[in-house]
Amino acid sequence: MSQLFQLQLATENLAANAEQLGVSVSQLLAIQVTVSATLMPQSTLQLYLNYKIQLPSQYLADQLNWPKWQQQQVKFTDYLWEQTCLECFIASPLKPVANATTTIEYPTGYIEINASPSGSYAVYEFNSYRQPSSLPPNPLLQPNGEQRVDINWPIYPTSQSKRSIQSLLKSDSNINIESSIVSHPFTSNGNTDHAYECGFSVDLDQLTMTTTKADEMSLNHNIGLLHPCVILSFDKVVLYFAPRHATPPDFHQRQYWTAFNQ
Repeated sequence: MSQLFQLQLATENLAANAEQLGVSVSQLLAIQVTVSATLMPQSTLQLYLNYKIQLPSQYLADQLNWPKWQQQQVKFTDYLWEQTCLECFIASPLKPVANATTTIEYPTGYIEINASPSGSYAVYEFNSYRQPSSLPPNPLLQPNGEQRVDINWPIYPTSQSKRSIQSLLKSDSNINIESSIVSHPFTSNGNTDHAYECGFSVDLDQLTMTTTKADEMSLNHNIGLLHPCVILSFDKVVLYFAPRHATPPDFHQRQYWTAFNQ
């Protein structure tokens, strides 16, 4: 299944941002950001996230900081949110769970994924709203408790390199991405039409929460809430995009997240 998210620009400092960038407010509001989230079985169940950004002018495209994907940048990296960053917050369904003392608990933990178009990434674990509060946040570990969770940059044959994940799913739902003869990862930009696209996936077998009894293993193949977000850095101006926003913008506010229709 696939769910499409239309992201909205946070407007709290819209006029000031437009003035600093030398554009009109309407030009900033014309930036289009969409994210598709797709559950796709490979050797394990994968959550694919495909981000598309459309800018209204070459002027904005010239100022956008969109780093080029590089193989050597594919590694766990903190503080990616300080520049252009693709993000996604994931939480389990809000169902009560009885612990060993029969006390009813509700899951409050969640996972944050950061990904730069450069290939750098990070996956963090929180047991409640912004907790622990240390910076950088605690990395989410794989079920073995030793290795950090990573993300996958899907790669395709040359003939398919410009096709989106939706097109691949539509043309062949059984395509085995992992065994494709590779040309380059699924991340692209084209300044001729001011469009940018980037896609990655995460293995759901890795998303096992251990911070609280209520959250233990609740995210394993069982996504309740999804909140894809985008941070776009234009020189010294940063714009925030999400399906819905708190005021001031705060991606961690669970009440603004969307139910994921698995």
